[in-house]
Amino acid sequence: MGKGQSGVLRFRQVSLLALLMLIPVAAATLTVPAVDSNMKGVLVELTCELVPGQGRVLVTTEPYIGVSTQESERTALAVVKASEGSEDFEGKDVLFIFSAEGTASIDGGSAGAAMAVCLLAELRNQSLSPGVSMTGGVDMLGRVVQVGGVLPKAGAVADFARVFLIPAGQQRSLTYTKTFTTPREGIYIEEVTPLEINIPEYAAATWNLTVVEVASVDEAYLWFTGAWVDAREVLQFELPEFTRELTGVEALAEKALKRAESLVGSANDTLSSSYLEQAKNIPAGYPYTQANLAFLAAVTSQTSWDDVEPVARELLKQMKSLEPGDPYWRAEAELRLSWALFKEQNLMAQKDWLIIAANMLTLETFTNESVDMAKVARLANQQIVEAKQVVEESRMVAGQEPSADAALDLALESLEDELYFAALYNALDAMAWAEASKGASQDYLKSMFEQEKQTDFAEAYRRHAIYLLNQAGGDREVIKGALFSAYRADLRDEIFEELDRLPWSPEWGALDWKWLAILGLGVYVARDLVTKNRKGATARKTSATAEQDMVLLAEAKGKAVAFLQEKLRNGEITREAYIRLVRKLEGL
Repeated sequence: MGKGQSGVLRFRQVSLLALLMLIPVAAATLTVPAVDSNMKGVLVELTCELVPGQGRVLVTTEPYIGVSTQESERTALAVVKASEGSEDFEGKDVLFIFSAEGTASIDGGSAGAAMAVCLLAELRNQSLSPGVSMTGGVDMLGRVVQVGGVLPKAGAVADFARVFLIPAGQQRSLTYTKTFTTPREGIYIEEVTPLEINIPEYAAATWNLTVVEVASVDEAYLWFTGAWVDAREVLQFELPEFTRELTGVEALAEKALKRAESLVGSANDTLSSSYLEQAKNIPAGYPYTQANLAFLAAVTSQTSWDDVEPVARELLKQMKSLEPGDPYWRAEAELRLSWALFKEQNLMAQKDWLIIAANMLTLETFTNESVDMAKVARLANQQIVEAKQVVEESRMVAGQEPSADAALDLALESLEDELYFAALYNALDAMAWAEASKGASQDYLKSMFEQEKQTDFAEAYRRHAIYLLNQAGGDREVIKGALFSAYRADLRDEIFEELDRLPWSPEWGALDWKWLAILGLGVYVARDLVTKNRKGATARKTSATAEQDMVLLAEAKGKAVAFLQEKLRNGEITREAYIRLVRKLEGL
């Protein structure tokens, strides 16, 4: 790879795990719940050790354990050997130590997944978080299987744990309530009524305990080792205020909010109104968050529209005809255009991505420098190759992440259409999603608050991550979205350090009135399509007039730019004067 890429873009290859394996730690220990004969939750301390021996599985226990628990021990060992290899177990015995109070015996397979986690930690010489507990069996494929007594077990761990892991599909529990009536003396009627309980909601409200479903031992291990965290415990914070203005991103958010207000006002839709209200209440300094919510409000408010792919293709054609005047904005615009063209989504979202891409292009300002697009193309190819590897490695640890796979597909399609910035950014997004699916250390989360990003868009993504963490509570999907935005911010800043700056020198044939017209038409097309369906002939006439005005203004701008080009070629004005006057034309 090229200069700087091995350290910057080979995303955090020196893992925390590799460093921790150099430091001796005590035998792996965790606390798991069980239930007694009365279905009351009790706590069991589980310790795992590898000791010199003959390859045996040994157990020491207080109280006694049953046959099912012994079977789980051997299954857990088989899962770990399949994951890590058998070499580390040669000449060693595996020792499981159970210690419990308040029950005479332990039986059942509900500690199977915890035993596998415990044994992995012992093998990797890594500590387990004392604030995490779990219940769940394990099968030979490393999947966490369902068990009984989840609700009383949650109550048992609530005194010490902040996160309780349960098998996938068991967040709802059926319990029963009893009522007694005495219609007359000597007669008693007992009525049993089934009651379904949402365990995560109940645990959060009753014990302030975060309950999370997990599907595999690998996924559970991430929680126990601190890669997945409960943001309420790790980051107790109020939203920080920011003094640095992100002018361009703020302008984009303002456009998005105005568009959402115009659409939601006539839609009378509860969901879109909710998104719009949230967007309006986003505090200053978080423009990307506001723009994102405004986008959701706009998309959910729309019911029908026509095909805009021809307009997107025309926008793509014109985009290729002019080298970037501002590579940061051009890259973000290309990314959204690729989503409009290639992303599998509902048609309303596709249309709005087109509008956002057009808005971003109108905000692009021509400066004295551009970038080497040949270098962007090479970087895009390199990052796609690297993203494939990162996504595959992540899949082995944390399972499949659909968002990472989708971003990788978008990168390939963008590359085929020679949208090199979009190919590059989609590849980086695939890497960010892959990393986010594995979680993050507490130190990384805290570093987000201290390391301001260089470019405005990267800084906007960082702030969005902070906002999501503030809102996340124990919601894993929100935490993952926050981590994605944080990793995305890192990669955005880092990739531009790899790009060589060049003097900006437009091709004279490219700045014609069609180029300027398409920017306006891209903004107006979807609005017109919506008004065709909503407001009838009067609205269509009004929109058509607006389009005509936009085309005429764009044509006038194009002629003015051509006039300035002629003056520059003849040496009648300087290059600086030319750029200054073009900027003024952009503001018309």
